Amino acid sequence: MLDKINRFIKENGLIDPKDRVLVALSGGPDSCALLLVLMRLAGPLGLTVAAAHFNHESRLDESDQDEAFCRDLAQSFGAAFFSEAMGGAQKPRGWSTEEFYRQKRYDFLRITAAQWGADKIALGHHLGDQAETVLLNLIRGGGPAGLRGFLPIRDGLFVRPLMETSRSEIEIFLESEGLAWRRDLSNQSDAHLRNRVRLELIPLLKKRFNPSIEKTLARCAEIFRLENEYIRNMTDQAMADHLIRNEDGSIEFPVCAFLALPPALRNRMAKKILESFSVESERLCGGASFRHVQALNRLAESSPTGKWIALPGAVQAHKDYDRIIVRRGRQEFTAGFSYPVTLPGKLVIEETGQEMLFMIGTPDDVDFSNAQRVCLDLDRIVFPVLARNRRRGDKMQPLGMEGTRKVHDLFIDRKIPRSVRDRIVLLSDDESVIWIDGFPPAERVSISPATRRVLIIGNSGCPPRKGPGAQQRKDLS
Repeated sequence: MLDKINRFIKENGLIDPKDRVLVALSGGPDSCALLLVLMRLAGPLGLTVAAAHFNHESRLDESDQDEAFCRDLAQSFGAAFFSEAMGGAQKPRGWSTEEFYRQKRYDFLRITAAQWGADKIALGHHLGDQAETVLLNLIRGGGPAGLRGFLPIRDGLFVRPLMETSRSEIEIFLESEGLAWRRDLSNQSDAHLRNRVRLELIPLLKKRFNPSIEKTLARCAEIFRLENEYIRNMTDQAMADHLIRNEDGSIEFPVCAFLALPPALRNRMAKKILESFSVESERLCGGASFRHVQALNRLAESSPTGKWIALPGAVQAHKDYDRIIVRRGRQEFTAGFSYPVTLPGKLVIEETGQEMLFMIGTPDDVDFSNAQRVCLDLDRIVFPVLARNRRRGDKMQPLGMEGTRKVHDLFIDRKIPRSVRDRIVLLSDDESVIWIDGFPPAERVSISPATRRVLIIGNSGCPPRKGPGAQQRKDLS
C-alpha cells in the first residue's frame, strides 16, 4: 500500500520533496494510516510532518479521549502536534451541524498551517469517501462540478494521498503494523445522509448490482473532473469575453451574447455569476441552485425590460433593454440634485463626480465637430438656469421638432438603462429642459443665424476655446 500511495502522490504532484506537511488527524483509521504513511515517506522525500486535531466536543468525554489519543500517536512518531477545541462556538442560523463543524475544522487547519509554515495539508479521504461523495451529489441533483467528487489537490494546499486506497486496504495495513485507531460511533448513526449512503446504499449496490461500485464511481468522478475542467475553461473564456464588472460591484452582460451560448455554458455562466456574490456561509447553505440559474435564464430569454428578480444572498438581477445587470441589493440612483449655474465658471456635480465648465462665447466659437462641448444660444435662455437630474414631468423640445416630448420618453427612445437615468445631468431654464447630457440641445436654444451670444458647455478635462465675450461674468441663478 505504501508504494501505491507514493506513486499516486508523485503522479498527481501532491507533495514535493522537502515540503512541510500538516496531517489532519482525527484518530480514525484513515487519518492514522495517512500519518504513518507520510512518516515513512518523510525520510526518502525529506518531508517535515506534523499533526493537527480539531476537537468538536460533540461526544462528551470521547472527544477528549480522541484528542489525547492523537497527541500520543503524533508524539510516538516524533511529530509536532497541534489541537484546538470548538470552545462553545454557536452554529449560525441556517447551517447544518455537519457543515458548521466542517467549516470550523477547515478554519483551524488553515490557521495552523499558516502559523507552522506548512506547504500542504494532508486529508485522509479514501476511495470509499469519493464514492459516497459522488452518490450524495447525485442524490442532491448536482451537476458535473458535484459529480466529479473531491479533487486530489484543492487550492494548491489540501491534498488527498489516499484517494485510490480502499477502506479495507487501510484497515489491513494498520493491523499489519499493529497500529490502533479510534472508532467514532456517530458514524453508525442513520441521522446523517452520508452515513445512510455508506451503511445502506453502497452495500446494496455492491451486493445487487456491482461488487466494484466504489472503483466505478471513482472512475466516473475522474471522467466528470476532466469534462468539468473543460466546461469551466470554456465558461471562463465566455465570461472574459462578455462580462463587465462595474466599480459599484455589479456585473452586467449582453442578452444576445448570453443567449447565443450553448445551454451548458449558459447555465454554468449563470451559476458562476450568482456564486460570485455569495459569501462562504451562503455557499454552505445552498448557494445558487438550478432553480435560480433557470430564473436568470428566463429573465434573459423572455422577460420585458425593467423586470427584476430576487436571488440568494440579497442579490437581485434586472433586465435593462439589451443587457442583464446583477448586483447585491437594488441600488438604483434616486437622490435628487440641483445646482445653480454661474457664467463663466466651473461646476462640480458631487452626486456623479462630473465637472462642467460654462463659458460665454460668440458664433465664431461654435464647433459642431467637437464632441467635448455643447453650444446653446445664450440670449434665448430664460433665467435662472439649473444643472440637475430629471424630475417627474420634465419636457424638452428635441432639436428639429416643433413640439415637446417628455424626458422620460427620450430616455426610453435611446434605451438608456433605468439604473443610470437619475445620474444624467440636464440643464433647465425657467420654461423647460434646454439640454440633456449626451443629447443635442433643445430646438428653442439651438444655434441659428440669429445667434449673437453662445453658452459653451464643456468638461474640465477639455476646456472650450474662449470667445471675446468670455470676460463678462453673469450669474444665471
